[in-house]
Amino acid sequence: MANFYRRVGELILGTRLKRISDKFLTDVSKIYKKLNIPFEVSWFPIFYLLNEKGKLSVTDLARELEITHSAVSQMINLLDKKGLIKFIEDETDKRRRFISFTQKGQELMSTLPPIWNAMQHSVQEIFSEGINSTHILSALDEIEESLEKENLTSRVIKEVEKSSLNTIVIDEYNNSYYNSYKNFILDWFIENNDMSEVEQDLINNPQKAVDELNTSILIAKEGDQCVGVIVFRKGEDKEVNIIFFVVSEKFKKNLIGKRLLSEMFNRLNSGGIRTISITISRNSSELIRILKDTGFKLHAIDNTINKQANSTHIIMQYDV
Repeated sequence: MANFYRRVGELILGTRLKRISDKFLTDVSKIYKKLNIPFEVSWFPIFYLLNEKGKLSVTDLARELEITHSAVSQMINLLDKKGLIKFIEDETDKRRRFISFTQKGQELMSTLPPIWNAMQHSVQEIFSEGINSTHILSALDEIEESLEKENLTSRVIKEVEKSSLNTIVIDEYNNSYYNSYKNFILDWFIENNDMSEVEQDLINNPQKAVDELNTSILIAKEGDQCVGVIVFRKGEDKEVNIIFFVVSEKFKKNLIGKRLLSEMFNRLNSGGIRTISITISRNSSELIRILKDTGFKLHAIDNTINKQANSTHIIMQYDV
């Protein structure tokens, strides 16, 4: 076998399995042709099950083979055209039909068991020639069970997101972040055409807001770049108001947003806080989803229309 496939390992598992499958299917097709048996490899599941059960409905076949009704129907229509199967109405339910062999199909079926037995014996022989291949069917069962629990797509996305998060750092604002912080906020305001109702000190002099107004600013950083900001302020009666909460569109918005909220919770944890609230545009659907996932609930609708952003706002609240 080419060294490339060994070297790449798990990264090319699907391709290797397909190569092996293609080789097996090609050889099986050659076997039928050499023995002058008019049988196609793709017919095997239907023939095997009909021989085992006698008759089956399309629903039964779809369930047994774990494929769609449409896929089963295509196979059945082909076998029907070949004159190998027939339809039988259910005596108790005329809307339901069963599939069974015709005489022609039964005659073809009678020629197949000796070949299948020889195939099974030969494949077992192949498996026994290697130390590890003896357990290949058990291994495939385990792989399929694992994929049923969680598919490959979900597993890979989680790993990529985990890797991406490792490069994100959450830190408190200090003046060394001034330029990246200010540019990030101004870029967001320009893109969203919304600079109303925002304290100028949060843009021009954030350190003053931190020092004099009991304000906390957390920054999500990717290297030297600011990719997310949350600004919150403690008020009276143990309430906290999130003044500003934005995550860059270029990064994993959901993950960074949750990281910022989580860090905020950690810093407020010992302060006896009762509620955390935020007023946010109804157009900010992604951030609203992040807030809901984190435990925030709709508290009120602010019917005041922001003339610049032309957006209604909602108030969301988290009860600690």
